[in-house]
Amino acid sequence: MIATDFNTRRPLLAPDLLAPTPGDSVDGVAATFGWSGVPGAETYQVQIASDEAFMTILADLSVTASTILTLYDMLPRNGTTLFWRVKASGRAGASPWSLSSAFRAGRTAGRATNETPARVASRPEVSPPPPNPEVSTPYQVGYTRERDVVLALMVLFFSLGLTIWGVLYAVPR
Repeated sequence: MIATDFNTRRPLLAPDLLAPTPGDSVDGVAATFGWSGVPGAETYQVQIASDEAFMTILADLSVTASTILTLYDMLPRNGTTLFWRVKASGRAGASPWSLSSAFRAGRTAGRATNETPARVASRPEVSPPPPNPEVSTPYQVGYTRERDVVLALMVLFFSLGLTIWGVLYAVPR
């Protein structure tokens, strides 16, 4: 069933894939995907699979108010051919899937090439939606190791502070 926009009674159209184009090579460390916006769309669902039939999904992500998605450290870097597609969703429902497009997940110069496709983490970091939905700001999804280090240091310092506080105020005066 094709969804319709209640204001115009027109069906939501499938997005057009803009980048990567068929046959392009993308950097497996930081791969950016872009598609055309669809009038009436509120979110987009992006799928990346290792097969053209999308039986083995490597990434299935929802993107709000943006037509650009950057994945960090989520794709292989060994030249594997992957496939991607997008569909739009709005108040009236979802559009059909876009036509799928094949691309090769490559590597950055100087990086190892013996990696296998990574599954999407259960908690990928996603940048927040932009404040103005009329402006398309890229979403960034992936692993941020620096953020994990900062978080661990914050927990360590907080624990250390509680220990010092406990020692100072637990000693009878």
